[in-house]
Amino acid sequence: MVVMKAKYLVFSFRSSDEAVRFVEYIQSRLRGENINIAVKGNKVKIILLGGRQDIDILTPIVKKEYRDWILSTRRSVDGFYRHSIARLLRSAILETSIPINSIVDILRLKGFEARIREEYVETTADFDQVLKITELFSRNYKKVLELTGYTPMARRVVAIAMTVCEMDVTLLTEKLIKIGVIFLDGNSGRKSLKMSYREAISKIAELCEEHGDKNY
Repeated sequence: MVVMKAKYLVFSFRSSDEAVRFVEYIQSRLRGENINIAVKGNKVKIILLGGRQDIDILTPIVKKEYRDWILSTRRSVDGFYRHSIARLLRSAILETSIPINSIVDILRLKGFEARIREEYVETTADFDQVLKITELFSRNYKKVLELTGYTPMARRVVAIAMTVCEMDVTLLTEKLIKIGVIFLDGNSGRKSLKMSYREAISKIAELCEEHGDKNY
């Protein structure tokens, strides 16, 4: 017979509004778990219910979710948010798997500072901005995956350019061929990267500056 136990976790926030927003998030994250939540002012009490093993498993999960939520909603002293990659991919509606490093390149091309450190995307963009970019890149990456004749790296570069420049894949491919980023084999129709990946990213920045406003 499993003996039911209860464990109380209390978290503090800057305001009652911030506390409510965290509750909305944690309720969606822990849907189906045996928990009760109470909010009083800027404090949230989460009551974990179940056997000792269940509670021992759930406790570090809840604590990490709180820590990651705080890191993702408050800027550090150097002006960066720290978005958990796991949370980002879990929250995003992805149409296909994506190379996460490309999100950092897109953020930089859109004028944000960004880098990957450990399990986080550190950036001056807030979570909603990064989420929107991630989902758009996923849609664009899927469009290019469905086309034939692109090498893997060419697909990646084209999808990044589509996300930043917000242009149609056919028109964008033509432009990338014209400026020497993509090489088109006249015999096979195969499209491959004509320069290094970093050089291609720099060319995309120039192309999008010409096309229009790259900022979100």
